[in-house]
Amino acid sequence: SKGGVGALFYKYVGNFIREMLINRKLQKKLKNHEFTILCSNCNGGKIYHDLHVKFDTPTINLYMFPEDFVKFCENISYYVTLELSEFKSELEFPVGRLGDIKIYFNHAGTFTEAKEEWDRRKERIHFENIFLMMTEFRGCTYELLKRFDKLPYPKVVFTAFPYREIGSAVFLSDYFRQKY
Repeated sequence: SKGGVGALFYKYVGNFIREMLINRKLQKKLKNHEFTILCSNCNGGKIYHDLHVKFDTPTINLYMFPEDFVKFCENISYYVTLELSEFKSELEFPVGRLGDIKIYFNHAGTFTEAKEEWDRRKERIHFENIFLMMTEFRGCTYELLKRFDKLPYPKVVFTAFPYREIGSAVFLSDYFRQKY
């Protein structure tokens, strides 16, 4: 059964194994603690959390649509100099605007909270040690995947289809059966 006590037990055991065995091993292997993961969604934050390292990125607890994320990554130095402003929306969480891109702070309670976190963490970016993560998500086109693949950083894009010609693409078939 997928519900009830059994599900809670397996979730607890799975989290315990992940934390005690996998994460601890990865934490010991980690030599470089000063890196920035710029991620289009919450996955980057999970990596920082699992490795027990400081969140040296502003892209924690938020998401950006692929067009905006690629645009952001194509000119990081420019976008982090812009003032984050509030974008009024009908969503239940704050949305910000950096010039011509929108950022969805889906884990923040207020825009003020989101802006404070963004402003504090953008100062921690290690421009010499950036890694990019993106998912093929709402509105992601083949052209965006090609633009992302050309960015001058180590990167990965998790995709719903195998794109052998996109060097940064990692195909995750089961993951994308969810509806977005």
